[in-house]
Amino acid sequence: MRTLLAGLIVVTLTGTTATVVGSRYPAQAWPWWGTPLIVGMVFGSVVGARFFFKRVGGRFRPGSRGRTTDEQVAELKQQGLLLSESFNARKVFQVAEAEDEGPHYFIELTDGAVLYLNGQYLYDYAREAFPCSQFTVWRHKVGGFVVAIECGGVRLSTEWTAPPFDENDDERDLIPDDGQILSGRSYDQLKRERMK
Repeated sequence: MRTLLAGLIVVTLTGTTATVVGSRYPAQAWPWWGTPLIVGMVFGSVVGARFFFKRVGGRFRPGSRGRTTDEQVAELKQQGLLLSESFNARKVFQVAEAEDEGPHYFIELTDGAVLYLNGQYLYDYAREAFPCSQFTVWRHKVGGFVVAIECGGVRLSTEWTAPPFDENDDERDLIPDDGQILSGRSYDQLKRERMK
């Protein structure tokens, strides 16, 4: 998704510049400075998009200034900007990605509720030990984004991978928000719904 957005920024800025220059000189040849301007806009857009979407330690963190995730977490904890929630899980199933929005997990908790997690941040934890039977999710108090997940217990195998969400799911509001706890339907009901 970030790659698509960065490309959109580059194309939009470059196209706008070419349109403005072209409209100023409709009956004349392209001005000598038009091509360097377009090249400069492409370069500036790429550098700007790359700066805006920079990655630290394989994880996207706004304003990280080259610090590791652990350093950022420690600083945010010290500033009181993190909220944590701890969970005990029994089982998990996954929904396949339609694009690059990140993994979708439906996690049955020991109290019977189901936690839904989704996002590109999960790529990093899936390579480590997530999903797992005990974990803590640290979210930014203001931004609401996940800063870190601390895994504990044992790693849980994904029971099943459902087909990706489609437009009908979106229109019928069947895609939960990241971090949402679903208590109206059981894990098995949600799994059956995704099997249809």
